[in-house]
Amino acid sequence: MVNYLEKLQNQNVLLNDSLSIVENTVKLINEVQGTMGKEVVCSIKTKLAKNSGLEELTKIAMIHRGENVDVPYSAKEICLFKYAPIVSCDVERSFNIYKDLVTSKRMNFTEESIRYHVVIACNHK
Repeated sequence: MVNYLEKLQNQNVLLNDSLSIVENTVKLINEVQGTMGKEVVCSIKTKLAKNSGLEELTKIAMIHRGENVDVPYSAKEICLFKYAPIVSCDVERSFNIYKDLVTSKRMNFTEESIRYHVVIACNHK
């Protein structure tokens, strides 16, 4: 199960792949036996049920697979979800990358300079 969670933390994971990881993890959790197992299963089901965004992303992933699902997004917007992160790791990573942009030292950045800085920051390994 740890391997599944580590895979979710990787960058550039396709939305379909991320959702498959979650689905496989839930299947594993459902197999846990005993009192603790039942508590964990109940907890994960509750958390997933409260996550309306996950349901929306699941519909978008279905469209990516060629299924016909009704969502309130344009075709262009749906394409932008191809690598949508479903965990906060990517979001935290991006805050880390962009933190240097939001300082008092960066008051003279032009829009073009910011664009270059973001491209460099995102491609830096």
